[in-house]
Amino acid sequence: VTIHRAFDNRMQTIQLSHGELMPQFDMETTEYTVWVPENVERISVKGVALNRPVAKVTGGGWIDLALGENSIPLTVASPDGSSRIYTVKVMRSASYNNYLSALALSEGLLSPEFDKNRTDYTTYISDIHDVVTLTVTPEDAKATYEVLGYPSVRDDEGNVVVSGINHGENHLTIRVTAENGDARDYTLNVIQQESSMFSNRLKSLSVTPSKGIAPSFKPDTTRYVVNVDTSTTEVTIDATKES
Repeated sequence: VTIHRAFDNRMQTIQLSHGELMPQFDMETTEYTVWVPENVERISVKGVALNRPVAKVTGGGWIDLALGENSIPLTVASPDGSSRIYTVKVMRSASYNNYLSALALSEGLLSPEFDKNRTDYTTYISDIHDVVTLTVTPEDAKATYEVLGYPSVRDDEGNVVVSGINHGENHLTIRVTAENGDARDYTLNVIQQESSMFSNRLKSLSVTPSKGIAPSFKPDTTRYVVNVDTSTTEVTIDATKES
C-alpha cells in the first residue's frame, strides 16, 4: 500500500503594521495591494501558514519602502516541496502638495495679497529696475519650483533674481512641482512703468491767502516759510503730487 500525504501550502493570514489588504484576505487569493501615505518609510509584512509548523513561510519582515510600488513576496513551503507564493504590493504615495506658503518680491508689492489658493498676481515696478528678486517658499519642503519665461538665478540667500524685465507687462510663471510630480503654476505679471509714476514728490505747492512762500517751490525742497497778515486765522494749502 502506497500512501501519499497531501500538504497544505495555503496562508492563514497576512499581518501588516500599516494599511489594509485590498482585497480583504482570502487564503485562495494570492495578490494584494496595500496603500500607505508617503510618511510611512517602513512596513512589517508577516505571513502565517495555515499548516504551521509543518509549512514554513519565508519572505516579509520589516521592509524599507521606496516611493511608488513595492512588491513583497511571501512563500508558503511544504515538506513535499510544493509551495504557494502570495504577493503584497505596497503602494507608498509621494506627497502631492504643490502649494506655495509665501511669495514676495523686493521691488514691488503683490496685488492682491498672497493666498496659496490664488494663482495670479500683479505688481508694478519703476523702470529703474530691470530685475526683480522673488522670495518663493513651497508649503512642502519636498516640493521644488522654477521660474519660467525669463532668465533667473539663485542668490546667496536662496532668492530668485529674475532678469530681462522690460517696459510694460512681463508675465512670469512660478511652477511648483510636488514630490509625486504634480505641478501647479502661479503667474506674476510684473508691469514696469516710468519712474515718474512712483515719485513721492510734489509738482506744485501754494498757500492762500499769503504774502509769499520762501524759498520758491521746488520739488526737492521740503521746508518752507509762509508769511500771512496778522488778521489771517486760516489758510488753504493746495498741493499737487508729481505722479
